[in-house]
Amino acid sequence: MLPLKSRALGLSAMLIIGIGCSDQTNYKADHHIHLRSATATEALQTIQETLGQEVSEDISAQTTADTLIAAMDSAGVEKGALLSVAYFFAMPEVDFDDEKALVRSENEFTAEQASRYPERLAAFCSLNPLADYATEELQNCGENGRFTGLKLHLANSDVDLRNADELNRLSGIFRMANDYELAVVIHLWTRNPDYGYEDAELFIDQVLTEAPDIPVQIAHMGGPSGFNDATDNASAAFRDAFEEHPERMEQVYLDLAAVPIPVERAEGDTETEQQIREMNQQAETRIREIGPEHILPATDWISGSADTFGEKYKTLPFDEELRNQIMHNVAPYF
Repeated sequence: MLPLKSRALGLSAMLIIGIGCSDQTNYKADHHIHLRSATATEALQTIQETLGQEVSEDISAQTTADTLIAAMDSAGVEKGALLSVAYFFAMPEVDFDDEKALVRSENEFTAEQASRYPERLAAFCSLNPLADYATEELQNCGENGRFTGLKLHLANSDVDLRNADELNRLSGIFRMANDYELAVVIHLWTRNPDYGYEDAELFIDQVLTEAPDIPVQIAHMGGPSGFNDATDNASAAFRDAFEEHPERMEQVYLDLAAVPIPVERAEGDTETEQQIREMNQQAETRIREIGPEHILPATDWISGSADTFGEKYKTLPFDEELRNQIMHNVAPYF
C-alpha cells in the first residue's frame, strides 16, 4: 500500500476532503468540484472531531463561486460541475439537529452559487440515498429547475452495495434521477474492507440499469483516491462491462478526481516516487482498456486560492496524445 499522507488521514479525509489538482493548459471542463457553505465547513470540523481526526484549521469558512471562477480562469478551465456537499449532514456517525433542513439548505447554497455563472457552472444536489427523506429531497431537486444532476457519496452515507435492501433503495434513487433527467455523479467506493469488483458489478447490473437515459459519472475511477487495489478492481468491472455491454455503458463515464498522483508528493523519497509512477501507469493502462472517450478530467477541488487549483496538477502523468484527448472530454450534461 502506498505510504502517502492521504492514506493516513483516515476515514473522514477519504470521505470528505478533496485534493486540488489542475493544469495551466486550457481544457474544457472540470467535472468534479465542491463548494461548501460556512455551515458545511462547521459540519466538516464536527465530523472530524467525532471521528477523532485532526480538525482542519486552514480551511476558509466559506468558498464561493467568485473564488472558484477565479481559480478556473487561472487554470484555463471553461466549465465546472459544482457538486453539493449536503451529504455531510447525513453521515450516520454524527447527529445534526434538523438534518433534513440542513441538507436542503446546502443544496440551495450550491444552486445559488452556480446560478451566478450559469454559462459555466452546473449544480448537482446531494443527499444520503438511505435517508427517510431522500426521495422528497430528490423530488425537490428534480422539480425546482436549478440542478443539472445529483451527487451521491456511498462511503460517507455508509451504503453497502452487498446489502439487498440498500442496493434496492439506491436503485430507486437512480430510477427517480432518470425520470427527472438528472445526471448522476457517484462516489461508488464503500466502507466494505474488500470493496472492489463484486461491488461495482452489483452496481452495474442492478442500479445502472435503472438509469438508461442519463449520464452517470463514476468518481475517482470507482475507488477512493489514487489507483490502489480498490480502484483497480472496481474499474476492472467497468472495463468488462464496456466490453460486454457497450449499449448499456454508452453514457457512463469515469472521472480522474484524485486518481493521478503528482510525483512531487513523494517529497524526494525514491521508493515512494517509484510507487507513485507505478500507480499512475496502472491508471493509464486501465484508461486505455476502458477507452479514453469515457474518461473525464476532474480535480475534486473544494477550497483555497486560485493558485491551489492549478499548482498540484501540472500535467496528467500520461503520454501527450492520451492526455490531450482526456483534457478535452466534456460530459453531455454540459
